Amino acid sequence: MHLSGLGGVGHVLEAWGVDAGGGQITGTTRWRWSVDLPNDVIVTDGAFTPSTRYVMPGPTQLFSFAGSSTHTVTDASGMGLLDSGPKTPGALNGVTVPGARSYTYRCTITPTMTGIVKAGMTATPTSGRTTTVFTLS
Repeated sequence: MHLSGLGGVGHVLEAWGVDAGGGQITGTTRWRWSVDLPNDVIVTDGAFTPSTRYVMPGPTQLFSFAGSSTHTVTDASGMGLLDSGPKTPGALNGVTVPGARSYTYRCTITPTMTGIVKAGMTATPTSGRTTTVFTLS
């Protein structure tokens, strides 16, 4: 099997037969699946795409390193909330978004690369009247 980046769009999984020496068997069927990862922030050479991602608190935000160079995703606030360390092309890094706020980040290798994850609040119930009591978290 082979897993590779697809130009920042997602990932491709391929499966094919191999002989005893590890070489690809010719003339056999090759299966290929494309998997779109719409919630990824794609880390390329020069940019985070999208540069602003809106999420709800709790889920994991995935950073997919699709450029040809090594990059980082590092907290830009100075509080040390996030630091992926250097990641090579093809790497993934997941970060759990703990609460509602804006999380700014940058690449320490290419400091002009910056981004932000904005986590919103949740309301329970999600709708109501002027007399409804809402819990915001």
